Amino acid sequence: MVVRFKLDENLPRDAEELLRDAGHEVQKVRQERLEGSADIRVLDACLIESRILITLDLDFSDIRLY
Repeated sequence: MVVRFKLDENLPRDAEELLRDAGHEVQKVRQERLEGSADIRVLDACLIESRILITLDLDFSDIRLY
């Protein structure tokens, strides 16, 4: 099963390679020129593209907002 991921700018480059090697579809925030964007804009991109966001940004850990 292929899972669609979006990697935030704060992840190491190895993360992309690891996920691709496992057969998943990976896109980076940087590819869409979303680096430095507001969290809601990154989240909206993930929702539109049906992707799971992988991030180290602790703002996304607030389950009341996200």
